Amino acid sequence: MKNKLVTIVSDQTIPNVLLIKELGSNIQCFIFLTTDAMEKKFKRTAIIDTCEIPEKQIVNITISEDKPSSIKKTLYDHSLGLEPDAHYHVNITGGTKMMSLAVYEYFRNLNSTFYYLPIGKNVLSKFKTQFDGQTVALENRLSLHEYLLACGIRYNFKEKFFLTEENCFEIFRDYKINDFIFEKFPVETAEKMSAFIVKPDNIRGIWFEEFVFYYLKKNLKLPDKMIACSVKVFKDKDVQYDDNEFDVMYVKDNELNVIECKVQLGANPAQKIDGILYKLGAINKNFGLKTNSFVYTLSDLRNKWGSYSKVLLRKCEVMNIKPPFDKEKFKEFKFSIL
Repeated sequence: MKNKLVTIVSDQTIPNVLLIKELGSNIQCFIFLTTDAMEKKFKRTAIIDTCEIPEKQIVNITISEDKPSSIKKTLYDHSLGLEPDAHYHVNITGGTKMMSLAVYEYFRNLNSTFYYLPIGKNVLSKFKTQFDGQTVALENRLSLHEYLLACGIRYNFKEKFFLTEENCFEIFRDYKINDFIFEKFPVETAEKMSAFIVKPDNIRGIWFEEFVFYYLKKNLKLPDKMIACSVKVFKDKDVQYDDNEFDVMYVKDNELNVIECKVQLGANPAQKIDGILYKLGAINKNFGLKTNSFVYTLSDLRNKWGSYSKVLLRKCEVMNIKPPFDKEKFKEFKFSIL
């Protein structure tokens, strides 16, 4: 029996990539149902490049976004279903509701199995035409490279670090003893430890970014392929300068996590953090629906009662950003975890 995987191409490419990687070794033909809009955004190309699908196994079909009858006619015109020994594995996660319904309506009359991958869960629902489904855990975990490539994003990242993990943790211990007071940062010690010459004004930020990278990598047990530091992203293939830079990025359980690191937020932390929140709040349109965003800082963002203000928490909630990881959180770090 010839297994064919049907993919509805849409802005959210991660569910499509995950199912292809899950079933890919058993699939002989990959059918992409795409639209003119998705072709202009290179979404189909991003999926194919990420999954490294050979050109000879690919069938591309352009369909309408919102006309079910037109979609079904297009599928009939391509003679899908004429092979008696073909088994269609149909991913109905992507596309508009009209597209998913029309594709389901067409393939339910063939030898088909349908799949739906809910955003943010490492499971897939697998069912036949009567919705007699089962939920199956996903085995595949995307690397950071695969995740960004699937989103159609070019990027580069820091490969040579100024400080070692041991250096960063040693500086953290010294700085914590001094209550993370900006002026008491051990600048001279950090400069001596640095593998490269660095301006005194920059060493605090470099140290903090690298410390957060090392800490997350160690604490979350992340392989090298899952995490990167100083990530510059390039959305437009024809533009050489980066569209944005993020201090730390990592993928865990197929979810992207983005961290902005700021040692201090200056004399007016509330005003400074607003800009950071707006930057992080805008990234979902490029990185997919399920992106976890964080602000790490050694500034004190608490009010006199030791809590975050309702205004700050509301802004984080509206922008889908986690509450800040601030000075008080870092003071809870114990030497044993470092």
